[in-house]
Amino acid sequence: MGSLWTSSSISNANIGRVNDYWEASGVSIDSRFISKGDLFIALKGPQFDGHEFVIEALEKGAVAAIVNRQLSSQLESVKKRLVIVEDTYAALDKLGALGRENSLGKFIAITGSVGKTTTKDTLKLILSKYGSSHATYGNQNNLIGVPLTLSRMPRLNKFGIFELGMNKPGEIQSLSKLVSPDVVIITKIAGVHTEFFSSVDQIASAKAEIFDGLVSGGVAIIPSDTKYFDMLISLAREKGISKIISFGESLKSNARLLSYSISRNRTNIEACIDGENLSYSISMVGKHLAINSLAVLAGVKAIGEDIKDASKEMINAKSSPGRGMRVLFYSEGINFTLIDETYNASPISVNALIKSISEENVYSRNILVLGDMLELGQEAEQLHRDLSTIILSSKINLVFTFGPLMKNLFDVLPRELRGYHSNNHHELAQILIKNIKNNDCVAIKGSSGSQMVKIIEGLRLFFKEAEVLRDKIIGSSQ
Repeated sequence: MGSLWTSSSISNANIGRVNDYWEASGVSIDSRFISKGDLFIALKGPQFDGHEFVIEALEKGAVAAIVNRQLSSQLESVKKRLVIVEDTYAALDKLGALGRENSLGKFIAITGSVGKTTTKDTLKLILSKYGSSHATYGNQNNLIGVPLTLSRMPRLNKFGIFELGMNKPGEIQSLSKLVSPDVVIITKIAGVHTEFFSSVDQIASAKAEIFDGLVSGGVAIIPSDTKYFDMLISLAREKGISKIISFGESLKSNARLLSYSISRNRTNIEACIDGENLSYSISMVGKHLAINSLAVLAGVKAIGEDIKDASKEMINAKSSPGRGMRVLFYSEGINFTLIDETYNASPISVNALIKSISEENVYSRNILVLGDMLELGQEAEQLHRDLSTIILSSKINLVFTFGPLMKNLFDVLPRELRGYHSNNHHELAQILIKNIKNNDCVAIKGSSGSQMVKIIEGLRLFFKEAEVLRDKIIGSSQ
């Protein structure tokens, strides 16, 4: 692989003082995952200090390390391989900005309350058909992850796809300006992480900060099925954005969902995008995912590629671990489908999961295993209780819950729906195993802090994994 950064490029950009010549083919901030040829950046946080791992990083193959001036005296033995800066976080930002400035590619930035990562991953999959594509890795969508991703982007890559997250107002504005995208996408506005915001209106305003970094003549893609639609249009216009594509079910949508049908492990979609009718499928289940797919194809169109051709590739879009991935588990006499949604949870995403498995309607029973939804602020207990409304109106047969917040839901459910509640992962997994029957669907979801993945680990000790079940059309919704 060619060099991403050299000591000369770092010095010429006034990022820091260089002591020797080197060429780096990658950038890392974690000494545990150093690749040969990396440039290591020593970040100092409340729980760690990367300066303590500089020697280790260099021994593992890093060609150089960016370090704070005041801490560099501790590293005299490797002085020639150090880049001395006043602030390693500022150096990372400068590296990211320079990476963006040097890039010849087209950039897409994505934000939203839910659906960011799936949209980003699907866009990368589709755009890779048209040229080399670089994207946010996993969930590295914050003030560290975004500049890090920019710093790792090869200059000649054709596309860059960036997920932008936030914990407070102002963060998306900063990240969007750093990415300077040609296209921006807002997936959905909802009451997620309300612990950090006083209202959903404030969340909508913060998500709209993504408009601030859009390049002149760029395209904004926004959801039409939201009460914040007019607000988003107005905010986009205020920023001088004239090219706006809306997506959703609404008749006013430029990218409109006409109908969809659910298969086992598949959603089949009829859509009209900018006057062009399309039929395609995604290897994921749910109306919300069908609508997300419209944003993906709108993004493909906005970036200048053919959407009809792209729609044929959508069947390869699949859920990843923790984000809806499906696995067939089996033991003697029992086969059941596991839906892994252990990465995160919010009221809106739990509702979407319940609706999607109810529509699928191909299993003997639908079992829901829910862990606490975190970062919901003062309304957390009531928001957990409120999940009972959709559960009672859906095709859920049994509910297992984990954590003190989910106890609020468990207590208001009818006795016939109560599986078991526990604050112990191992105990809940053991009870769940005893209750699973042949051809059940077991959907497990919770905020990452609830560690619901431990329930899946418990299932793996008892059941074996197999291929997913074959597709089968089971109905449609207009």
